[in-house]
Amino acid sequence: MVTIHIPQTSAVGRIHPADEVGQPTRVTVLYDNIVDESMLSMLLADSDYPIGNLVEEDRNTTNRTSGLISYDTWEIDLGSGNTEEYDTIAIAGSNLSSDALIKVGRGNSDPPTLATIGVSGEYFIHYWDAPSTERYVHFFASEDTSDGYIEMGLMFVGKRVQLDTNPQIPIKIIDKKSTTMLQTGGGQIWSYEDYNSRGYEMKFIVDHFPESYWDVVQLFQSRGYEKPFFFHLAPQDPNDSVFLAHTEKFSFSIDGKDARPGTWVVEEEL
Repeated sequence: MVTIHIPQTSAVGRIHPADEVGQPTRVTVLYDNIVDESMLSMLLADSDYPIGNLVEEDRNTTNRTSGLISYDTWEIDLGSGNTEEYDTIAIAGSNLSSDALIKVGRGNSDPPTLATIGVSGEYFIHYWDAPSTERYVHFFASEDTSDGYIEMGLMFVGKRVQLDTNPQIPIKIIDKKSTTMLQTGGGQIWSYEDYNSRGYEMKFIVDHFPESYWDVVQLFQSRGYEKPFFFHLAPQDPNDSVFLAHTEKFSFSIDGKDARPGTWVVEEEL
């Protein structure tokens, strides 16, 4: 199950003069994680699944609570001299459900005041109202999961980027499924779903893309084809959900008007 939380107002990631405050309405990504292992702590980490795994950029290298512990607080200390702005926290590869109790907070006091968010899933994202440099960020989760522990693959804290222009409509939806089929000696056929991934093929037209092109270029220069980032096609749409993605195709041209038409394909990181 995939769920998200979006407050009533949010600020965009790249500062645009007319768009400094407002809930993300267009394609939004989070790729610049300002957290490293030295900033992370938790009370009850499993020694075989340490908290440093959250910043390894591999969703399959996970962090877990120890034993049968069904709660914990993931604490981030950005340091007393932090100058890096952030307005988003995102998680990938969690075993939390919509029944989990989730609290998030930030501030210059330790611990910061936490607000109950109350939703989660394999992916989680929270957009704060505005960018901040506050020192402490806390994420609290509590749920008696069927696994007997709480698990997460990645945690990003950073400043989101919202494109100036959405891609051209219609947007091609990518839905990939891999199924293994086995036949027993008695002729019975069994099938197993190996994975199910999603994505989008986005085309950008000449007249409306020059500004957003540079945001996409910066993302591609930072992440390339192999490094993951959080992708949210339509943040205000309750039927749309964030997911961890990678770039599958990045192809743009310069036309006669010095614009940058092209195609950007993102697919879910497995």
